[in-house]
Amino acid sequence: MPPPLEPGTYQTRPAFFPRTTFTLGEGWYGAQESHSSWCVGTQRAPRPPANFRETLGAIRICVFRVGPPYRTAISRFKALTTLTAGASEPIRVGGYPGVSFHAAVHGEHSLLPGIKPFIDLLPGGRQIFLNVHGKAVLLLIEISPRTHGEAAVRGLLQTMSFPP
Repeated sequence: MPPPLEPGTYQTRPAFFPRTTFTLGEGWYGAQESHSSWCVGTQRAPRPPANFRETLGAIRICVFRVGPPYRTAISRFKALTTLTAGASEPIRVGGYPGVSFHAAVHGEHSLLPGIKPFIDLLPGGRQIFLNVHGKAVLLLIEISPRTHGEAAVRGLLQTMSFPP
């Protein structure tokens, strides 16, 4: 289980590039899983989780540095046959440009080959690709049904920054 996080401002460990800062309120849990990802979430899951992301509860935000360049990652995402990417919307997070999707996953999950190995996309989420300091970053946002998590997600995204 990821540890509870005290309210306050956090910065990813130096191994994660691009370095990221963000501010959390009460009730968040999280961890930096590796040099290429970190996750936060709210309300621990009441049942045994199937994977690490599920341990994060009702709202889950995971940030991954992806291998391919920004435009290539988006092109590959749109070409996946295990999901329908749908329309993209422009977005800015931390002052950096990106695109946001609400992909429709065909089945229980979709892997992201050619973008980020071993990461699966669950139905009903939101995917944001950002171009930060010339690196492609993917934010996977999952909000469990019957929660009002959009405001919490917007709040966290508004605090994110990517210092040099």
